[in-house]
Amino acid sequence: MTIICAYTDGKSTWLGSDTAGTAQMGNSILPSDVGSKWTIRNGWAFGMVGDEVAGIMVHEKADMLFDGLSESQTPAALFAQRLRPVFREYGFVSDRGRLSVPNWENSGILATAGYFWDFDGTTAYTLKPAGELFARGGAMPLGLAAAWAYQRGQPSATPETLIDVALDAAARFDVQIRGKWVGKL
Repeated sequence: MTIICAYTDGKSTWLGSDTAGTAQMGNSILPSDVGSKWTIRNGWAFGMVGDEVAGIMVHEKADMLFDGLSESQTPAALFAQRLRPVFREYGFVSDRGRLSVPNWENSGILATAGYFWDFDGTTAYTLKPAGELFARGGAMPLGLAAAWAYQRGQPSATPETLIDVALDAAARFDVQIRGKWVGKL
């Protein structure tokens, strides 16, 4: 499992992730240490969960994906529009029928200072509200539950602390997760 998470107060946005990666090669899953699961350019960040190759893909195409987002009135729509053909270019194939929306089986979070959007496997996106921690990845329920419980007992917990609690809970209950990264936009 894996986890990426984000929190915004409407001015700044905090990001977090574990640092373990996995790549599917035939029937084998190869673990690695990828560092941050976030690609950051010009005040924007995109964190990806799923196959490690998808994260590498975003990193390799970052200049094109992030170019002009700050000037766009619909940055998430622009990012999604650019991301779809990149999935195809890298050989990701949707397993759904012709009449269905392609699902790339990888999801993520697009963030900038004060805002972040949840991206599902179809690249559909949702702007998330300020003051709410959000996560993606297989360890998402563990991280969010731990952070929610912590915040109930500590209502003045900082965003950094909530992300730290979420990442620690994910690592505690998943032997695949090792290391963590936390940053701020």
